[in-house]
Amino acid sequence: MASHLGQAQFGVVISLISLSFIMSQPFGNVLNNIRLLKQNKYEISNQFGDFNYILVRLVLVNLIFVFIGTIVITKDFSIITILLMLLFSSASLLKDYFIVEFRVHLDFMRILLSHIIMVFGYLLGLLLFTIGIEWQIIYILGLSFVLFFFYMQGSYMNEPCIKGSDFGSTLKDFAYLFSSVFLKSSLKHIDKLILLFLISSSAVAIYYIATFPSKIVSLTITPISGVLLSHLRNIKHFSVKSFTLSFVLLVLVGIIGYVFVIAIGPFILQHLYSEWAEESIKLLYITGITALFTGVRGFLNPIILRFRPIKWQFRINLVYFITNVISAVMLALFYGLFGFVLGLAIAKVVNIIGLVLVYVFTGEPKE
Repeated sequence: MASHLGQAQFGVVISLISLSFIMSQPFGNVLNNIRLLKQNKYEISNQFGDFNYILVRLVLVNLIFVFIGTIVITKDFSIITILLMLLFSSASLLKDYFIVEFRVHLDFMRILLSHIIMVFGYLLGLLLFTIGIEWQIIYILGLSFVLFFFYMQGSYMNEPCIKGSDFGSTLKDFAYLFSSVFLKSSLKHIDKLILLFLISSSAVAIYYIATFPSKIVSLTITPISGVLLSHLRNIKHFSVKSFTLSFVLLVLVGIIGYVFVIAIGPFILQHLYSEWAEESIKLLYITGITALFTGVRGFLNPIILRFRPIKWQFRINLVYFITNVISAVMLALFYGLFGFVLGLAIAKVVNIIGLVLVYVFTGEPKE
């Protein structure tokens, strides 16, 4: 995509992609996790409903948010652009929720197959983009393909859109977890918007490219952390000793991942983004550290979500959000893009320390 767009225009596109995910990803993923954690209760009591009822309302809220955001970022009222963004973001939200059916049944083969189908759709969309179709078609095709797969292979899309007897409790749990996850998840995308308005769209492009090698590592971590939570729901106890051992092992694996990023990162950037690689490589050592701790967090967070009260998710992520914004913005004002990236790394270290302290010092795991 970058080769077909100038640096400034590519920065705007990255900002629009971030906009589409700010609400859709936490909406879909939180409802996904709430379903996963409460599924046993619903099955035992033979309850149904609630989830699709909540889902429809989340889609509507997301549509309003993306509609306004698209106009602000593009500074234009292009009907085609707005419609494509609404379709793209809505499909992303639906995908993030409906994959929960395979997680509930620990059907990892279908999870893998769904990712393969989505990649095939992305590649087809990329082909259409190269011949002049709008860039959103890349995501729309990939997400449409995987949603059709969910429809054919699952049943959750056919569930009634009604309130169940446990609606109040489910909505409360969703609201509590969303308030926490949004603080964390939004930072993955708000950073580009902060750069867009604080520095320039070109800075967004350079920053995105500098984080690209790290994203390769993160793509392997995210599905594994989801699998981890699926298994943890059947475990009743996870001792502090086990948590500490897991943390040490994760850091060691993270260091290996960091070395991998530093070793192959320059090679990847020079071949994929040769025009802008020189500026991005200067940031690689810091973005690699951020990726290391992002990976560690990806494994620690499901453990804390399962064995500690949900309220800690909000508290941890509130501190992370505040630390992230303050450190990134303040350092960016003094040192530009380099300071911004350094601020993100500092916030990530503080966040990991917070996760460890919460698990070690907040008492016995919840049942």
